[in-house]
Amino acid sequence: MIKKDIIIIGAGQMGELVSNIILRENKFSILGFIDKKKSKKKINGYKILGDDKFLYNKKFNCKFIAIAVTDLKIRFKIFKKLSKLNYKFPNIIDPSAMLDNNVKLKKGIIVGMNSVILNKVTIDSLTIVGTSVNILHDTKIGKNCLIGGGTVIGANITFKDNIHVGVGSVFPSKKIKIENDCLISSGSVVLSSLKMKSKVIGNPARVISINE
Repeated sequence: MIKKDIIIIGAGQMGELVSNIILRENKFSILGFIDKKKSKKKINGYKILGDDKFLYNKKFNCKFIAIAVTDLKIRFKIFKKLSKLNYKFPNIIDPSAMLDNNVKLKKGIIVGMNSVILNKVTIDSLTIVGTSVNILHDTKIGKNCLIGGGTVIGANITFKDNIHVGVGSVFPSKKIKIENDCLISSGSVVLSSLKMKSKVIGNPARVISINE
């Protein structure tokens, strides 16, 4: 099988994690990384090719991009800009992850090691599913969400867009809806629906602010 070239945006911890998944998945050849500042450091033996402008110059004939940036606003901004230049955003899924056959994924999704996603789950573009996350059946995850490692999302949950879930959070199986731009602090146990831009913490989770 001829592997296609891919460039990773973001040379931090998430960039290294994504490069590890790509290497294990063995579907793409990594050309290198893009970061704010060009550096001589290497990640898994791959160079930082340049900053954001590098992709606009198209010095390499590479169509595939993995966005390894965890700031959700920046992540979506990059996606919008590069989509206009006809770059493609494949799903990067660790071989150890288990996905049922009728899971529906859009594009640019990252799924970490040992995560389990059950039947009739839909995940929209750009969402990151961390390590050892469990997502139960009939759940809908929106666009550009970040789900921290060890999180358990029960059945029939609905996440809208741009939701940041800290590690080890729990959502029990019931019809809970999490509206756009919510921040769930690590270890929270969310027992009820949340309004847009809510920030919550605790067990049970309580709202501590509404982000403006």
